Amino acid sequence: MLDYILFKVFSYLCTFLSTFPFWRQGTLRSEARSRDQPAWQQIFVIGLLWLVIALTLFTAIPDLVNHNWAMEAIARASAGPLLILASAEQLLIRSQIRR
Repeated sequence: MLDYILFKVFSYLCTFLSTFPFWRQGTLRSEARSRDQPAWQQIFVIGLLWLVIALTLFTAIPDLVNHNWAMEAIARASAGPLLILASAEQLLIRSQIRR
């Protein structure tokens, strides 16, 4: 139970920090560094972000349905939207930078 609480606190902290401009600047600096990497590594990172989104959905939805929307299943699946949002944010920033 303690690991779940620590994860929730960490995820809420990351969500809160992502609203500030320095978070976007850090992402832009990270993207600038990644432009120096080979193309296959850049594509790998994008594919990995899509994989995180797909696996999160693939594991959370059946878990919720199989356990009849029990509180334990909802608690396990509550981390999913945060992972999806973080991955989608990275994909959106990367796509805006490439234009």
